[in-house]
Amino acid sequence: MSLIATRADAVRQPFRERLRRFYPMDNGPHEIRAMDGLRAIAALSVLVFHTASSLKTEVVVGPVNLSFVVSYLASGVHLFFILSGFLLFLPYARAMLAARPLPQARNFYRRRALRILPAYLVCLAAFTIIGLLFPTKPIDLADVLTHLALIHDDVPAYNRSIVGVFWTLAIEVQFYVLLPLIAWLMARLMSKSRSALRLIALVLGMLALALAIRQVVAFAVVNLSSLQHSPSGALLNIALLILNGSQGKYLEVFAAGMLCATLYVALKNTPRDLRWVGAALFCAGLVSAYLLAQANFAAPVKILDAFYLFLTPNDLLAIYGPGLIGLSYGAILLGVLWGGSLLRAPFETSALRFVGLISYSLYLWHSPLVIGMANLTASLHWGPQARYATNFAFAALIVIPFAYLLYQAIERPFLNRRYRSQMSALSTAA
Repeated sequence: MSLIATRADAVRQPFRERLRRFYPMDNGPHEIRAMDGLRAIAALSVLVFHTASSLKTEVVVGPVNLSFVVSYLASGVHLFFILSGFLLFLPYARAMLAARPLPQARNFYRRRALRILPAYLVCLAAFTIIGLLFPTKPIDLADVLTHLALIHDDVPAYNRSIVGVFWTLAIEVQFYVLLPLIAWLMARLMSKSRSALRLIALVLGMLALALAIRQVVAFAVVNLSSLQHSPSGALLNIALLILNGSQGKYLEVFAAGMLCATLYVALKNTPRDLRWVGAALFCAGLVSAYLLAQANFAAPVKILDAFYLFLTPNDLLAIYGPGLIGLSYGAILLGVLWGGSLLRAPFETSALRFVGLISYSLYLWHSPLVIGMANLTASLHWGPQARYATNFAFAALIVIPFAYLLYQAIERPFLNRRYRSQMSALSTAA
């Protein structure tokens, strides 16, 4: 009987291996499963925002106007930034608090390049070719080159030109470039200390510096109009773009994620029960997100679209709003991590993790697809209910499966290489 069972297991094992290839890859050996669910929430928020906003109508359910909620779903990009700050700073926080050497910058850059560049370059090439074959707005060589260099957020004319969501890739990659240097500086200031309080203070200092830069930019913008035709005005404009880009570098949001990573590592092995703390943080994050959604919808300068040319020193909500959004999502993140299995369970479901694992391809490709579908249904002069049903069905039944296929074809081969190199580095270190 045992021989038959052994042979059956031997037959089933290759089948399971083949079946596993159809499911997206896990995020490495040290993954935190609930992060995939949060990443899915971020991607689905942006997908719903672009699908709804492309229809150019208010979202009303019965007597309640939910347009302020839909508008706030654009903050899914802030959640992406929080998750990046958390996950990428996590090994640095572990190393500093254990007084170990920091991860090698070369390996960090290689893994980030394998994760980000292949899918991005394919998407950039595809929509550049489409834009040249079916021009609706001009695409010039400088536009493509700034996108290739991932500095297009520093050129307002190119910031959201080829594909609107590409601006966040420039922000992400610039943070990647800086992170090993930031971690090195923090490690130098930490010296051989393993003080979590010192590391928390350093991360809070980084967050405060990022907010101060936003405030300085707002003060400088006031003088820009009077100086814009002079050499000093041109230099000031360049300085503003380097410091702030077209809408900010979101360093304070990444810093909020880094703060979450530091707190998570510092309290990981404490005997105290953090479930109630996690539940309280989760609720506080949801309440603050609701209040920020209302404030964003009512503000003349939107928190979620605060281009530096429109900032003034008195626009405190526009200046500090992204940081507040980051802190609210940081509270939700720590709430999920600390809130116990009951709170984590929804974010660890297979369906939500599936979307989270393909979220990068979904994020890159969804916007032109849902906007194109919205334009098609508008040209057919359908009623608002038919358009909503059709466009959201298209997003769910076509865009998400399409993103999965692109993940399998483009992302997965490079993720395999990244995973093998990571495992090789771990075995070498052991």
